[in-house]
Amino acid sequence: QRHLDSPDDSLLPRLSWVTLGYQYQWTSRTYDHSKVAEFPPWLAEISSQLAAACGYKLHAEAAIINYYHSHSTMGGHLDDAEACQDVPIVSISLGLPAVYLLGGETKATEPVPILLRTGDVVVQGGVSRRFYHGVPRVIALPEVDMLSAFGSMRPETAAFAKWLASHRINVNVRQVFGRTQEGQKDSTAKRARATSVFATCPEGLASEDVCKQPEHRDCHCASHSRDLNAKKPRSFQ
Repeated sequence: QRHLDSPDDSLLPRLSWVTLGYQYQWTSRTYDHSKVAEFPPWLAEISSQLAAACGYKLHAEAAIINYYHSHSTMGGHLDDAEACQDVPIVSISLGLPAVYLLGGETKATEPVPILLRTGDVVVQGGVSRRFYHGVPRVIALPEVDMLSAFGSMRPETAAFAKWLASHRINVNVRQVFGRTQEGQKDSTAKRARATSVFATCPEGLASEDVCKQPEHRDCHCASHSRDLNAKKPRSFQ
């Protein structure tokens, strides 16, 4: 609500992502057993149920929540930082529709464009868990009534729905570490420091800017990623 009341003083337009559970280190692209924030039990349950509906088991341990403006993009990338690659990623879309490109194991594979609307879910498992994917375009609509989609709401929920009418949020949930037995994590899992829960572009760019720093080539958040051709997707090259 503070953002809606004073948008010029708000930091929300500069927010690119939020992490839940095990913290992802964007520079080294790894996780650490010892760096973990609380993961919402209700989100873990929903994600596990969505994965089970597609025939997968998911022990939700982390999530990256990406914030998109109507002009945001996400470059083609792999989600290969998790040691556990045989468990799917569950991706939930809210807000504005977007074009989702699903490629193959290399960037040379021609990606398939998929239109994602609010409430759509992508369960990327099996061989597709290792496929390149990206978001070349968020589709800005003149008027989107998110209030009716949420039904009866508290005032703070209504403020969120109003903001969501011109933005997109993607919640992607994943299992980070392999499990040798129930309740134990694989000791061979990748480790590194993972610190910040809230993050913006390392260069302090606003979300409409495109980060061109070569050292940020592995950072694929909406604020600094390559623009992809949504009309004629041929590859992620």
